[in-house]
Amino acid sequence: MKGKQILKLPINQLNSFKYRPNNKLLVISFKLSAQSLGKKEVGRKILNFLYRIKKRKVNFKINEPLPRCLFVYDYDKITEHFKIPKNCFECDELFSVEENGMIRACHTLGNRLGPKLEYMNDRNQIYEYFKTFHQELKPSNKCKTCIWFVRDKCNGLCFKS
Repeated sequence: MKGKQILKLPINQLNSFKYRPNNKLLVISFKLSAQSLGKKEVGRKILNFLYRIKKRKVNFKINEPLPRCLFVYDYDKITEHFKIPKNCFECDELFSVEENGMIRACHTLGNRLGPKLEYMNDRNQIYEYFKTFHQELKPSNKCKTCIWFVRDKCNGLCFKS
């Protein structure tokens, strides 16, 4: 494998996206808006896109969780099939480490700088730090009435920009 190519794809460009398989790992995240939450047609567009690139033998990875409300009851099957992170803990974007050793939290927290990596024991501790500040985020009105949000099974807050 010769490196990776990172793509942040808008939903309205999935049908026209052309990619030729090569030796690079295609790391994909989707640009979702609050308006796209709960819309099954958005979930279908994402699924069609993933099946299409898988059929073309593109080596890809989804690096952020997708909201459960896009796939409803097929969510577990879809995340398993495409190896999509199911929650913030599994997300590749949970944190990064700056050159000075400081932890930078994911974009949902405004890339908040945290403690230095040397003061954290492991990913579990970094996740607990993240959850502390993540709880302060305000869900959209659409999310507040969603059954997945009410049941605490939602990961849609990750898509707040």
